[in-house]
Amino acid sequence: ATLSPANSGGNDIEAYPGSYPLSYGLWFKYRKSGNGSSKSRQPIGNLAGGNPPSGKIRLGWYIDDSDSKLKAVRRDSSGNFTVGKSFSFVFSEETLYCLVLTMSTGGNIKLYVNGSLEDSYTETNTIDEVGYVIGNWQWNNQDDRPYTHATYCGRWYKSCWWKIELSSTEVDTFYDNGSKSPAIWAGT
Repeated sequence: ATLSPANSGGNDIEAYPGSYPLSYGLWFKYRKSGNGSSKSRQPIGNLAGGNPPSGKIRLGWYIDDSDSKLKAVRRDSSGNFTVGKSFSFVFSEETLYCLVLTMSTGGNIKLYVNGSLEDSYTETNTIDEVGYVIGNWQWNNQDDRPYTHATYCGRWYKSCWWKIELSSTEVDTFYDNGSKSPAIWAGT
């Protein structure tokens, strides 16, 4: 199988899940915001922009500083936000991670960390768009800069989208290719 990245423009990957599956892989170091707020979160797929059409949701992800877990968050057509899933994996600060999210056309979403399947869930709502831009988070129509300082607080190394649902072997290949390049991560 090929690991060619998806080609997309704008701030969101559109037309999921109706026309194709998706996978999102990234290398990063997690760091809390350091501002002491229990509302701080580190977006790895924000929901900036408008509301989806009626009957659909937009899906994004952030690491919640209060428990260091990844959250899948929905925005509905009325602008309401709900947490669809709190993944079980707990991230440690200043640790290099390879995270991959795979999404089937049926809404099955899997979380891989460092090449290993850690958690999964099925999104039962029709997904209009999937956010992928890091940065400040829009929450209940409020700008989240007071909590994130308008930036991702950790270190971001590389990311990629594929218009396929990566197999566990392909996820492992993405992980191995990054971890076999220590010069890229040296001193960071």
